[in-house]
Amino acid sequence: MPLPSEIAGRPRSALASLALAAALAACTGSSTLEPPAGTPYVRGPVESIASRAAAARLLVRAGPGSREPCGISASADAGTRYLRRTPAGELEGAGLSDVQVGDTVEVYVEGPVAESCPVQARASAVVLVSEAAP
Repeated sequence: MPLPSEIAGRPRSALASLALAAALAACTGSSTLEPPAGTPYVRGPVESIASRAAAARLLVRAGPGSREPCGISASADAGTRYLRRTPAGELEGAGLSDVQVGDTVEVYVEGPVAESCPVQARASAVVLVSEAAP
């Protein structure tokens, strides 16, 4: 026996609402504003930035809070996340164009690390640190 159209429309409506809620959750994506797992490999001032096409290389001198005393020559690519820590300690989105020589950053790495001085690795995330941030 067929269902009345008003009853038959409910499952489709619920399914559409569920799909819309999932799509909105994906768009707001709070995960992009979460800090990377673990601790930063290097925290310190940016000494130089060399960029070409979709890649960049950041030379960061080690400062207090670094695991690596020699600093890092970090390669950044389209998969590198850029974040900014506000004075209140919250994270907001940023981009490579926001990073300037002299800024204090935290560099998180992913993959192999070439043991040199400075070390060389791929940056999974670069967090700009506000001077007043904790």
